[in-house]
Amino acid sequence: MSAVVSGVKAKLNLRLPGQIGTNRQWSDTYIETLILAAAHAACERIGFLWVSEEISLTDDTHEYALDSKFISVEAVEFALDGSTYEQHLKPATMQELDSISRRWRLDRGTRPERYVLLSAPGTDDTTGATGNGSRIIIYRPLSSAGSSTIRVQGWGIGTASTNVPDDVQERVHVPYVMAVLRSQHDQAEALDYYRKFVSECDRVRGRFQQPYADGTRVFGSGTGWL
Repeated sequence: MSAVVSGVKAKLNLRLPGQIGTNRQWSDTYIETLILAAAHAACERIGFLWVSEEISLTDDTHEYALDSKFISVEAVEFALDGSTYEQHLKPATMQELDSISRRWRLDRGTRPERYVLLSAPGTDDTTGATGNGSRIIIYRPLSSAGSSTIRVQGWGIGTASTNVPDDVQERVHVPYVMAVLRSQHDQAEALDYYRKFVSECDRVRGRFQQPYADGTRVFGSGTGWL
């Protein structure tokens, strides 16, 4: 097991000796960008990485930015003291909040009860300021938040340092990168590599599927594979 960018890059160097680096066919930066793209695509297809984000609440605030690492949000918890998560918030829609109270933006409480996602999880803030990326609304916000936090959890994508098993790098990430690299020279070969990426994603996903009704096993913790 190794960090995904360094591990996949080492495997590509064995496959493409002398072709990656300064003044070579492909720069280190370009290859590393492709590896991250492969890692993100793999996470979306396989759904193996469990990520979380803690958000400190502020007085009279119902809307917060959500980290773009999320693919989907599965749970939101509340901690009055900022560390002891003992309450789950219920998912809701804007229409449901309107049906609860037409003046819900003015409502306040001692504990939030529901949450609403604004835009799809994973939408990045492209303006450099809050308001353009994924957002989460909590209802009801606290008049005096103190040390309160919420913890958002769900499936997501990793970073350059996320640890991934070496066999998965070889079977999934390397074919994705090779498909992109070969696309300008041999489209048939590139298609073969991409088909291998897709088929291996399906096989690897089988590691995390349970033959029971309770769904997939949590395999990642946001820092790597377990």
